[in-house]
Formats: sequence, structure tokens, C-alpha cells
Amino acid sequence: MIEKINAMNADLQVAFLLTLSEKVICMLSNSSGYKDAVEAIDLCWSWVENKNISGDTIYQFLDNADETGLFILMQFEENELKMKAWNCIIDAIAFADWKAYIEQGEKYLPAPIESVDEDLFHHFLNNFLEINQGTDEMIYRLIDSLQDNYSNNKIDANIRKQILSSIE
Repeated sequence: MIEKINAMNADLQVAFLLTLSEKVICMLSNSSGYKDAVEAIDLCWSWVENKNISGDTIYQFLDNADETGLFILMQFEENELKMKAWNCIIDAIAFADWKAYIEQGEKYLPAPIESVDEDLFHHFLNNFLEINQGTDEMIYRLIDSLQDNYSNNKIDANIRKQILSSIE
């Protein structure tokens, strides 16, 4: 599974993580930071579709001077399964942010983003599969759908809706 994900281009890798994050974000609907997490996921999708969002803009949702970033807010979660959902959300946003910074040609990244790389897929999938046991087949369908439908095409503004409907 990881090999197939690593073989995808950056946009498809981000879309993969965001799609699966949308499957778990509802678990956080009563958590502090839920609305910010939804907004950050929306922003990351906008980056995938249009490349019109900077790494700094995405990063403000993860960490900011007001200490209201998602890195801080997730620490207040006491429920173990919800913490795994937070890990998925944070991983997806951090990965998208890393790719946004790379796309911009940034040499200096915020410290938490400097440590992001493709090894994050293991962490993400471990958390996702603990929340959603038995979803391996759905994950493979998502990978196949991304590779079959988008690997040679430019990502367009409808990718989010199309991908989410392909795994329903």
C-alpha cells in the first residue's frame, strides 16, 4: 500500500490524505478546534486544486502566536480514538503544508514542517486503520481511483467531490 502511495505525484498524495481525513473529521465535531480543522482541510483542498494558498497560510492553522493552532488544540483531547483522528487531520494538513512550501521553493520551513516527509504515511495509516478497521479495500479503491483518473491529468476544482463520491 505504502509503495503505491509513494509512487503518486504530490497532488495525489495530498488528495489521498485529505480524502481519508474527511472520513474521520466528523469524530471531532464536539472537540475544540473542529471548525478550524474543517477550515484548514478546505484550505488544503484549495491548494491541491488551484495552488493559490501559501505554505504560511496553511501553517497558521497548525501553529500561531495566539496558541490556538491545531497542534495545541489537539493536546486537549482525552479520548483515544479522537486523538487518532486528530493525528490523521494534523498529518494531512502538515503534509499539504510541506508540499505547498516545496511548490513555492521555500528553503526555510517552520520547524514542525521540516520533519515532514513520506514516512508520515505510515503514521497516518496506522491511526486511520485503528479508527476504521477493515477499510483496507476502500483505501486500495481510493489509491486506484486517484492513479487511474488523475495521475496524468491536471487536478481540477472538482477533484474533491469526485474523489469522495468514488469511495462512498
